[in-house]
Amino acid sequence: MALGNKDGIVACATAAGPAFEGAAISCGTGGVAGAIDSLLWNEGRLEWTTIGGLNPIGVCGSGIIDAAACLVRGGIADDTGAFADPWSDEGYPLAGGNGKSIYFTQSDMRQIQLAKAAVAAGIGSMLDDIGAGLDDIESVFLAGGFGSYLRPASAAAIGLIPPQLLPKVEAVGNAAGHGAVRMLLFRNEGKDLSSLATAVRYLELSGSDFFRDRFVEELFFPEPLDPVVPASSAASVTADGQ
Repeated sequence: MALGNKDGIVACATAAGPAFEGAAISCGTGGVAGAIDSLLWNEGRLEWTTIGGLNPIGVCGSGIIDAAACLVRGGIADDTGAFADPWSDEGYPLAGGNGKSIYFTQSDMRQIQLAKAAVAAGIGSMLDDIGAGLDDIESVFLAGGFGSYLRPASAAAIGLIPPQLLPKVEAVGNAAGHGAVRMLLFRNEGKDLSSLATAVRYLELSGSDFFRDRFVEELFFPEPLDPVVPASSAASVTADGQ
């Protein structure tokens, strides 16, 4: 992550990738055909889509964020991330069909809490380092495949992105790849990028008391702005996602 302006850039890194990529999620998978890539409540029932419109085989990154947001919004998980009964043991069913049920478990939610808290605490640490606040941020750019398909509203719903920044979010795709291409093709831009790299200051978070304290605070989920009451059969009946 990086935060800056024409006067300089501060950057930091947090350990959040595996959970958002599905590696630490019980039914997690990569962004492949059949992966659930989005979930939404519709009249108290979860509706989902899969990549390629195939039967679900698991949940990829964007779907994982949607799932966490939906469960918080639906009261399945409270602000501490704890699941309500009877979902605390086996998890909440997101989708079924073709002999395979996709669940989101209590352990999955804990993994998301750790990851999103690390990112949110990293954002807070960079702002604190330069003496700025959320109101000072003019634009938020989400890069990479995950950032491009992430639903910003779901990210804000779980506290991954501060809700105040939601109107300023823009997905920019493979920014690193595009930058590398422009550096190779346009000599002047290559020089500008080289000088830009030297302006980046790395903020080490491992020994930061501020990061540690903010991380603990960010483990909690925000109160849902638009709570949903799941239908009685929402746990066993889902849309076909197509």
